[in-house]
Amino acid sequence: MEKKPLVLCDTNILIEFYKENWSVIENLKGIGQQNIAVSIVTWVNFYLVH
Repeated sequence: MEKKPLVLCDTNILIEFYKENWSVIENLKGIGQQNIAVSIVTWVNFYLVH
C-alpha cells in the first residue's frame, strides 16, 4: 500500500474549508485526514484571530 505524503495546510485552506468550499473539501478528502498537518503558527493564527 502506497503511503501518502504529509500535507501542511495554511490558514487560507482552513478558512476555505470552514466556508464550505467544496473544491477544498474534496481535495482534503482525497489527501485523507491522517495525512493533513497544521503548523502551530497556522493554528494560532486561525483559532485566535477567527
